[in-house]
Amino acid sequence: RCTDAGSLILPYLEQIFERDIVNLTHEIGIPRAEIAPVYSEWMARLQHPHFGLDVFFVSQNASQKLSIRLAPSIRATISSGIEAPSTFMAFAVAAMLRFL
Repeated sequence: RCTDAGSLILPYLEQIFERDIVNLTHEIGIPRAEIAPVYSEWMARLQHPHFGLDVFFVSQNASQKLSIRLAPSIRATISSGIEAPSTFMAFAVAAMLRFL
């Protein structure tokens, strides 16, 4: 499974959270301290032995996930004027576009 120890997926998701999603906290007015536990709980669910993460799960409704989950973070990063979306986010968008 892609969430097993040694997999590159979990560190990749951590980088997207740190480099892109955290930028959204200012835009939506929710402190990072409130968002971090939600992210941690989601990561725990991804590693659950009976749920997990697989390609089918990731590719389901890719167009909706792109506009609902990734686009707000991309907009927040760009509007911050501090930096561009990370290469991790660019790869996530490219991967989702692959499934459209």
